Amino acid sequence: MIETIRKHSKWLLWIIAGATIVSMVFYMGTGSVRNGGGGEVNTNEVGGEIYGQKVTAEMYDKMRQDVDFDFLFNYGQWPEENPQVTKDILQQRIYVRMMQVEKAREMGVHVTDDQAEKAAVNFLHSPALERSFDMHDQSVPMNRLIPVLEQRGLSADDFENFVRNDLAIEQLQTLFGLGGQLITPQEATNEYVRENQEYSAQIVFFSASNYLGRVSVSSADVGRYYTNYMADYRLPDRVQVSYVLFSVSNYFGEAQQEMGTTNLDMQVTNLFQRYGMQATPDAKTTNEAMADIRNVLLRRQALQDASTQANNFAQSVFSIQATSPQNLATVARQKGLAIENPAPFSADFGPSEFTAPAAFTHTAFQLNPE
Repeated sequence: MIETIRKHSKWLLWIIAGATIVSMVFYMGTGSVRNGGGGEVNTNEVGGEIYGQKVTAEMYDKMRQDVDFDFLFNYGQWPEENPQVTKDILQQRIYVRMMQVEKAREMGVHVTDDQAEKAAVNFLHSPALERSFDMHDQSVPMNRLIPVLEQRGLSADDFENFVRNDLAIEQLQTLFGLGGQLITPQEATNEYVRENQEYSAQIVFFSASNYLGRVSVSSADVGRYYTNYMADYRLPDRVQVSYVLFSVSNYFGEAQQEMGTTNLDMQVTNLFQRYGMQATPDAKTTNEAMADIRNVLLRRQALQDASTQANNFAQSVFSIQATSPQNLATVARQKGLAIENPAPFSADFGPSEFTAPAAFTHTAFQLNPE
């Protein structure tokens, strides 16, 4: 098998190599490590190294706390409350997160207080957490969350630590998590031949318009043709989906202010010092490479800001008690946002104005006025 990837192959291969390290962690002896709930998880005693650093019980405990928070905010329950989460799966997630946090620290990823505060607000507004507290369309107050955490031996400081670690991991994934796929050598050969093989051909044109005068068509012929090919003239069921666009380009200025010139320059310098010109293979000079890295970092922050605004907008739409397709336009007018109305589309082809995944088209055809 060979890898078909977009440019920046060095970054993707770094991620693959990093993930492989987890499978080589060596466990020594037998023992147990305390979990967040006061019980014990059999981990064959904490051991081994990650990026040259010994894995201690304290490190393991902190990452176990992070994984506990991750399950709470994404599933509304603690890991042991899910029967599908085995001890091996839990242990694997702890070590993978430990690896990711350590790599973020090594890369000098810095999370500002403002970024952490915004992320914490989003976590408290997560649907899974709201369901677990029997709340609807409103953030879970900290004064209700803290007693639940304290019962498990967790604190507000542990929550803040989880938020900062999660943001750091998100930045790593944005920078290095490029999409790719595996194909067979034969598939690669066929694709290369299709795109690069040259053809030589000669063409003779016979224009149909030169022969129209010789054709006689009666009304009976037209009626018979329509009857025989009626299915070709039947339009399929179509739907129209209105949407509000949160373009990432509109948030670059805000991203610049949030990251700050000094902090941004420091991150750009750290990445360039580590990867050099390999970080951006298309760049011809050092200035071009550092400019490319800077744009990637700004785009990551801008995407996060756009996502926050989009989520806030969606919450406003869904909070209207009387469900109606017009709610989108109502909230958009209130916030001074434009509504996009693409042409109706069928289930077979989807929207023509933009590329939509199959799940988008499938969901659109499952909707009704309610």
